[in-house]
Amino acid sequence: MIVTNRRALVALVAALALTGCAKPPAEAIAAADAAQQAAVAAEAEQYAPEAMNSVAEAKAALDAEIAAQGEKMSLTRSYKRAEELVAAYKAAAEQATTAVHGAVSKPMKLAAGMAAGVSEGVRSFFRSGTAKER
Repeated sequence: MIVTNRRALVALVAALALTGCAKPPAEAIAAADAAQQAAVAAEAEQYAPEAMNSVAEAKAALDAEIAAQGEKMSLTRSYKRAEELVAAYKAAAEQATTAVHGAVSKPMKLAAGMAAGVSEGVRSFFRSGTAKER
């Protein structure tokens, strides 16, 4: 009986020690922060403000979860929810960058089409001889 209790106690202490080492997902957070910085560099605040609002909300939720876990006793901390939130934060930042590329490429395609049309019009003008008449 004493041996069984000791084994149970050793198993319990080992389990508590492992959960007591729980730390925030620092590498994942750094990757998500880099994705957010890439969105800012792509001027997502200007071209995709709704997407950047989603990024800010996801970051705030992550920060709140990490703060909540930091206030708990070390043996009761769990960063599983933080891992989910950091994934959502990174995805939102990547979507903001993608939204910028979509928002910017539409006007650029339109401008390229307009330039091609003007260029063709100028060529037609000179080919038709209208320029010589003037």
